Amino acid sequence: MTFEPVVTWWVFLLLAGLTLVLRMYTLYRVLVVVGKGSQRKVVLRWSLLTLVIVCLFAAAARPGIEGDKHVSSQTVATTGSNVNVFFVVDRSLNSRAEDYGNNQTRMAGIRADMQSIVDQYPSGRFSITSFATKARVDWPLSDDVWSLRALLKGYSAYESGFDSVYQVDAGAADEQLKRQLELAHKQYPGTSNVVFYLGDGAGISKRAATKFDLPEGLIAGGAVLGYGTPGGGRVAAKIAANGDVSYFPDPNTGGGQFLSMPDEASLRTVASQLKLPYYHRAAGDSTATIIPALDGSKSAEAQQDVSMPGERTEFYWIFTAIAMLLMGYELFAMAREYRVSRMTKLRSE
Repeated sequence: MTFEPVVTWWVFLLLAGLTLVLRMYTLYRVLVVVGKGSQRKVVLRWSLLTLVIVCLFAAAARPGIEGDKHVSSQTVATTGSNVNVFFVVDRSLNSRAEDYGNNQTRMAGIRADMQSIVDQYPSGRFSITSFATKARVDWPLSDDVWSLRALLKGYSAYESGFDSVYQVDAGAADEQLKRQLELAHKQYPGTSNVVFYLGDGAGISKRAATKFDLPEGLIAGGAVLGYGTPGGGRVAAKIAANGDVSYFPDPNTGGGQFLSMPDEASLRTVASQLKLPYYHRAAGDSTATIIPALDGSKSAEAQQDVSMPGERTEFYWIFTAIAMLLMGYELFAMAREYRVSRMTKLRSE
């Protein structure tokens, strides 16, 4: 005999306990009000109603007998759910440069491409590692796409002082990415790891870039995506409450505005180290052309032996039938009492 209650066990037991307390309190109040001569009749009616409630709880517990389990061979589709997508995102001050589309920031382009790539893998798992002077994991590998979309809506560059542009490390995410890829390889064997690096290079950084040195076979595809125009873009330093924007001045001239230039050479070096193609991105570019073709053997249908439960024999109907019969008697008794009470009242008039 097994039970499959209509609600979780703790809710079921809580409701049963509260009902028991209320029924006992009802019995106490009734016995206090009625006289001793009527107590036997009252207790009988109380017992019948209580038995109805007990039967309903018994039915809600869904008692039954499980049939013998059997093994069934099924075809399981593995497309989409077998892809782990890793974003490596430049959130340095340079990503706030306003040279993407119609005076938008580079981060706006990065954000739009990330959202579009997520749409390309609706059943995939995603991870985000961001960097500037050092790297951190903003989103550990997860298939919670709904929450990820909410995060991406407000995804932006780090808040930092101007001096941080001299310390940007285009390869800062090497160690964090390696750990994430190795963990995915252990947790989800047989899956494809896809890496998308989104940034604008090291810019005017004076720091030697860390080299990406990943073990062979961890990456199945991806791309390095670059943002920014040859003329560069000014970088907002502060946005006032009234909407006025002030920009970082050029430290070399002492006048005018600083223009952040994309470092395409740095991005191509990263692409070479990751063994991925490089693409320059502009407003309106589709992501369909940068999605890699993966190994078909990892996205095909697979035969799996699945242990299937046998047919279950349910007994809840027995208890509901008893409850219906008892409620039928209770309704009959109520109607009879009403009729007797009505006739007594008429005679007294």
